[in-house]
Amino acid sequence: MDKEALFWPIQLEYMSKYIGLASFVIGTLFFTAYLTAPSDEVFRLGLLFVLGAVIVNSTMVFLLFIGAFLFKPYTQRLLKTALAILINIPIAISYVWILFN
Repeated sequence: MDKEALFWPIQLEYMSKYIGLASFVIGTLFFTAYLTAPSDEVFRLGLLFVLGAVIVNSTMVFLLFIGAFLFKPYTQRLLKTALAILINIPIAISYVWILFN
């Protein structure tokens, strides 16, 4: 395998971490904004963000699984990153549960 091929999983790992963290931070900002000043507009924007984040994060997790399968030396790193992104799911569910109860 050439050097460029081995650089791809590292790029994927860092990009996935950045996207996962950004999703968490932006989602938390929407959640906090709605709790402090409830409005239909913030609620709708938050829901649109969640839908977009689900699509983007699901794609990243899928790519991480593919990368873990294709690049054996990076399997553990890529699977840990996928797990870190998947941690956003129970956080998002708890935010929704709080908003609707």
